[in-house]
Amino acid sequence: MKLGVYELEGEIGRGGMGVVYRARSGSGETVAIKLLAKNDRESLARFDRERRLQTQLSETDGFVPLLDAVSSPQGAYLVMPFLPGGTLRARIEKGPLGIEETIALGRTLARALGRAHALGIVHRDFKPENVLFDAAGRPLVADLGLSKHFESEGAGRSVLLSKTGEVRGTAGYMPYEQLADARSVGPRADVFALGAVLYECLAGVAAFGGNAPIEVFGRVDTGRFEPLRRLRPEVPRWVASAIERAIARDARARFADGASFEKALEAPRRSWTPALALLVVAAAAGAALLRSPPPAPVEVVRKAAVVTDPVPEWYRRLAAADKPPLPLPSGLSLGAGTGEYVNDRDGSVLVFVPAGVFPMGRSEKVDGRMNNELPAHEVELSAYFLGKLELTLGQFAAFVGSASHVTTAEAAHASPTWRTLADVLSPTHPVSLVSWDDARAYCKWAGLRLPTEAEWERAASWDAKRRRKLRYAWGDEEPGTSQRRLGNLPDESLHRAVPGTLDWFRGYDDGFAHSAPVGSFPDGASPVGALDMTGNVSEWVEDRYDEQFYLVCTFAPGGRTKDPLCSEEAWTGRIARGGSFFNYRSELWTVARNHFSNGEYYDNVGFRVARAAR
Repeated sequence: MKLGVYELEGEIGRGGMGVVYRARSGSGETVAIKLLAKNDRESLARFDRERRLQTQLSETDGFVPLLDAVSSPQGAYLVMPFLPGGTLRARIEKGPLGIEETIALGRTLARALGRAHALGIVHRDFKPENVLFDAAGRPLVADLGLSKHFESEGAGRSVLLSKTGEVRGTAGYMPYEQLADARSVGPRADVFALGAVLYECLAGVAAFGGNAPIEVFGRVDTGRFEPLRRLRPEVPRWVASAIERAIARDARARFADGASFEKALEAPRRSWTPALALLVVAAAAGAALLRSPPPAPVEVVRKAAVVTDPVPEWYRRLAAADKPPLPLPSGLSLGAGTGEYVNDRDGSVLVFVPAGVFPMGRSEKVDGRMNNELPAHEVELSAYFLGKLELTLGQFAAFVGSASHVTTAEAAHASPTWRTLADVLSPTHPVSLVSWDDARAYCKWAGLRLPTEAEWERAASWDAKRRRKLRYAWGDEEPGTSQRRLGNLPDESLHRAVPGTLDWFRGYDDGFAHSAPVGSFPDGASPVGALDMTGNVSEWVEDRYDEQFYLVCTFAPGGRTKDPLCSEEAWTGRIARGGSFFNYRSELWTVARNHFSNGEYYDNVGFRVARAAR
């Protein structure tokens, strides 16, 4: 059978939009031809849209290229190269793919979808059948029959060819919002589809399986799936976290587009900063560990002492609003230093933060910063206690010994781990190379918790007496404008050790290229008396990450949220606050939110503890 100048050799596949044939051109080239099943007005309009979209995406972009488009008496058809490597569906049917193979495949496909998203195109029918392999084994995305243009995160700017409420896509690879209205979806729908595909590649079964479409739709609607690592435990946590975030029911919890998903599929970086690498080398060589002589000992670094006087003088002198009522909550004791409260289980020194209202976030965009710190919104907090210091290596070692805890890094047989730091730093340095899960495990053991994001920012930034927000924990003073040592920041010491890596504070030298013993910078105390809230190591907080959580908070009654906590399990990102010795300067601001995938750990991220005051 001939179709124009092409000789049809056999059917390859069939779908609702048409039939795909293997064919040979007049010059002898083997091609694939997609012949429309119908030639009515709507079908021809879809054909024209697919043709226009496919001309915008080439093989270089990761898509099967368009060779020809013909409207003939026999029907309208598209001509593409024949790819002999088969489909991803055929590969999955042989069994689960290798982990490294899946990661590489995922990054390639995410990059291709990202190119489409950058052009304003959403695929809407991404699935294993629409991933084809060429002779070299390279994956290419096929079939733009349901694709369309979008604007921002929704409203289409292609000709509307779908009816409201009409289902367009494939069960199991369509997100919840596409089931409701296929016309309005944007790149996050493709992110969901790719996440479902990668889940299936690793697990060997669909994330949202079922014997009938209605059963599959029901599972997508509930947003529940078997955790990937339960089906395949050897999958790295960061890979499982990225895939599970991609298939979250709530579109806001997913990656914004293919490019963002591709980045998340990179192996975790900076768990070993150049500063740590040099620190380990220096220690092995018996050198000075890349730091200046330590500053004079600071009183707060000592092990906290509990007073014998039931009500010490310092407590009596405090204003009523600045002290918790007695008796203290179970497990807390009055400390020897003014304003110090000691957690009996682990000796952590806490400060008291009274209940009150403060403005969280920022009100204006800043070049080079994400918009996840917008908008500014009022938050009302109940009273709480916050760690005066970051948790130390010594404290964490005691926990590990008592609880036989294995950190995320150790479980993955990764290097370095927190023990690497313990080998070269004193026990008074902050612990790092611990994940969010490790930090929470410590808190549970100690009878404490991580501070919420709101609690952290209030303690770091809000000067209640002057009723103003501070850029850094100590105020608005830029490091380097005076001789005060305000914190362990990206400075001259870091620049000497790791030249050219950061926009460090010129003219400021804190004496440390890596972390510093906790509490070494009393001049950098926050308004509530907490130390190292700007710099040293970033700190995990309790909240999960949702880039639009602040916006959600503004819709609370009266525009003010009470004790906000982003805890939805579908949101798999984690947040660290406060910046570190190895961060850009804007990441040191008290409003800055740095987010990571679940299971990540870095040598410049640690934590401090908290607990409720009631």
